[in-house]
Amino acid sequence: MKGYRVISIIFIMICFLSGCKNSGHTGIILRKTEAFCKGNIDSTRKVISQININDIRHKSQKARYALLYARLIPYSSNGFEKIRRDSIINIAVKYYRNKKKYKSNYAESLYYQAHSKADIMDYKQALDAEKKAEIVAGEIKDYELLAKIYEHMGALHNRLLSEDSVRIEKYKKSAKAFLMAKEPDKANLKYSVIGFYYLNVPDYDSAYAYISKSISYFKKTGNKERLEGRYIILMKYYEAKENFEKERVLGLKLLRDYPDKRNSETKRLLASTYAHLGKIDSAWIYYREYDNFSSNKSRNNIKTLSEIEELSGNYKKAMNLYKYLYTTTDTTYMRKQKIKATTIEKKFDYQKLIANEKVIAYKHHLRTYILISASAILFLILMLVLNISITRKKRIISENAACIEKLRSESEEKDNTQQKLKTVLDKRFDKLDRLMELSYRYKAFGTAFYEGFKNIVGNGKVDKKILSDICDAINAKHHGIIDIIRQEHPEINEDDIYFISLLCNGFSSSTICAFYEYKNTNMVYVRKSRLTHKMNLDIPLNTYITELMDQLAAEKA
Repeated sequence: MKGYRVISIIFIMICFLSGCKNSGHTGIILRKTEAFCKGNIDSTRKVISQININDIRHKSQKARYALLYARLIPYSSNGFEKIRRDSIINIAVKYYRNKKKYKSNYAESLYYQAHSKADIMDYKQALDAEKKAEIVAGEIKDYELLAKIYEHMGALHNRLLSEDSVRIEKYKKSAKAFLMAKEPDKANLKYSVIGFYYLNVPDYDSAYAYISKSISYFKKTGNKERLEGRYIILMKYYEAKENFEKERVLGLKLLRDYPDKRNSETKRLLASTYAHLGKIDSAWIYYREYDNFSSNKSRNNIKTLSEIEELSGNYKKAMNLYKYLYTTTDTTYMRKQKIKATTIEKKFDYQKLIANEKVIAYKHHLRTYILISASAILFLILMLVLNISITRKKRIISENAACIEKLRSESEEKDNTQQKLKTVLDKRFDKLDRLMELSYRYKAFGTAFYEGFKNIVGNGKVDKKILSDICDAINAKHHGIIDIIRQEHPEINEDDIYFISLLCNGFSSSTICAFYEYKNTNMVYVRKSRLTHKMNLDIPLNTYITELMDQLAAEKA
């Protein structure tokens, strides 16, 4: 038993010592690789590929290996390696998370973790990782890493189809960080990118300012390769401003200055420019040269071809190309647009619902208002009709009362008239008695006179002869007034003389009305008015008779 224990202890010590030896050897390789990584990338990849992560036992060495592996993978196009990096980089992130001593490594691990998430198209998690990396890099003031973080954040926002202002803000921060890290080349590269995104806003003044700033810098440094790319962005600026002539001149200058390069993007822009300038043949020449070096299914290729076909008048072919371009649009973009359209549609439905509710409420209020107004108008009409009816009834009652009162007064007046007439006739009969004494002298006249007055009293009828007799009696009483009137006014007839004789005797309108059997006293007044006009009098008829009677009485006295 003791022998077995000794053998077991010896075996464990051998394994431990061998493990320490391998771990130490691996650590040395990793340190050398990390130092060499900044020089030759391809050689570094060969070295790191010889190390198996399963052979590494210490967590610190595994984390270092994961970080080195992540640094090298961006230069690889192997899809399997990108997926593998997503799992490996998590080792470095977990190890360096709470290590204050390794904040730089933690920030870099988060940066590469964001890249690994972006490789598998998980852009939101990638953005979250970059936000954490931004905080840590800002704490340790690693401006170079901070610039890369902002640059990648701008690319992620581009993938997420965020607003152009958000991307511009990130690229501005990236350029500022590159300047603080004393890397002006990268900063000015970002200026041109900022200018390009300003074209989408569009803010052409800001776009031209940033593009010009980048071009001026690379002119000064003499970096022709970088300068070509900035000039291409400037061509896109002229295209956005529809200054196709300047774009054409700049494109031809680039072809002359860089004859040894393919200049595929320059030729594509020139093809579009010549098409807009109406030079379709030149457009086709540059497009074919560009098409030889580009993918026939690329979006830029289809976009340029559709523009040339459209400007050539081949609308059917251009329409089919645009449809194809629409179907080949990035699925993420389509999903984003669908989500946005759905959101807008929901907002529109809600707005329409609110508007419909307002319309319904307005209609309800309008109906209520109309009902109240109609009721009020109907009530006013009823009140007006009732008031008119009551007023009319009051007027009828008042007219009937006035008529009754008039009849009563006329009846009383008639009685008074009859009484007066009786008194007058009594006086007349007294005079007739005196006249009868003269009848013996004029027997025929006296008998006729007497018989006439007997007829008046007995029968109550008036005829022409009776009126003539009354006229003669009044003429005799008032000193020949009737003769004077007949002489001065020959235009009046005998009937008018009889009427005037009654007025001379002082008979009232009611009495005369009874004498002539008029319906009302108005007829007496009308006749007086007509006689006044007929006799051409300036004063009323009654006044004229009174003044004439006074004048004759004064002359007689």
